[in-house]
Amino acid sequence: MSTTTGALVVVGVLAAATLVGLLLRQRDGRWRVRAERPVVLDAATLAVTGLGAPGPRATIVQVSTPWCQPCRVAQRVLEPFADHEVHVLHLDAQDHPDLARRLDVLRTPTVLLLHPDGRELARTVGVPDAGDLRTTLDALVPRPQESTR
Repeated sequence: MSTTTGALVVVGVLAAATLVGLLLRQRDGRWRVRAERPVVLDAATLAVTGLGAPGPRATIVQVSTPWCQPCRVAQRVLEPFADHEVHVLHLDAQDHPDLARRLDVLRTPTVLLLHPDGRELARTVGVPDAGDLRTTLDALVPRPQESTR
């Protein structure tokens, strides 16, 4: 292989890697509605009191790992959502690998938005944007007073 051909191969590989990186970066933090094969989680699986019962408007589950730096940032974004209307749970993928596989978690952090009955409504990979999360939450699980209008 000549020097010119080798240089072209290196440039091509770098260009392809850059493109893949940019595509992944663009998708990070964007919410995707899950309608094709919704996962349903119950209270026993998540060890949450009230999942599937009247009470919380929704459950947000962050799947993370201890060494994941973006997971710490995502946790800070999710903290303000933890109130009487929304459960916020943190699931360690290292401690629960079977559940992480069942949830189709390929990267951490992965954040799931669950209906009160445990159905997965939407998910995002990467650090979620708080405004996008609020918009998605309000669109998919309206507040009780909004649903009577």
